[in-house]
Amino acid sequence: MLSVHVNVDEAGALSGIAAIMAAVSDRAGLHEAMADRVTEQVRDHLRALDSRSPNTHWWSRVAESVRNTSSAEQAEVAITYRGAALRYYGGTVEPVNVKNLALPTENVPVRDNTRLAPREAGILAFIPNRKGGDTTGYLVEGEMRQTKRGKNKGMERAVPKKGGALMYILRKKTTHQPDPTVLPTLAELTQAASEAAADYISSFEGGVV
Repeated sequence: MLSVHVNVDEAGALSGIAAIMAAVSDRAGLHEAMADRVTEQVRDHLRALDSRSPNTHWWSRVAESVRNTSSAEQAEVAITYRGAALRYYGGTVEPVNVKNLALPTENVPVRDNTRLAPREAGILAFIPNRKGGDTTGYLVEGEMRQTKRGKNKGMERAVPKKGGALMYILRKKTTHQPDPTVLPTLAELTQAASEAAADYISSFEGGVV
């Protein structure tokens, strides 16, 4: 969590003490104005990252998830989209209730701005990874064929289709490095909040709210 602190006296220096006193008497309104400005800046910054996800527009969806709350004590701006915190802070993701994570490749179709899950992607054939490590195997485009020998003779199973595309990489876990560039810098956030405070304070000049 990033904390932004604004010196109200400095922000309102051009407006004078009377306007500053009037503004701080309504701290809830002051905090709301600051939160709205920071929210706008964070959304714009995230939308600018959408070139990283041209097929799914993931970053645009992250931008639309930005919300804020404010009170007389403080304001909070939050990015609520799942996975956004992982991009910023980094960390390790492990499967829950399944054996492996299925990482889609660019060959997986997109529906509603999201890559299809393996269960939605048609017939897939499993190819194990014999080299060890966190990658356990691969799911490729497959087709059903009858087994011609052994105890399962006559039964159908999925086998790789000739020329079939790689669809998913199966991993025991994934590790992500932190990426502070997914948010504006603390200096940029502080400047946005300070400018919002200055504008709010100036609205009290001459006793006009």
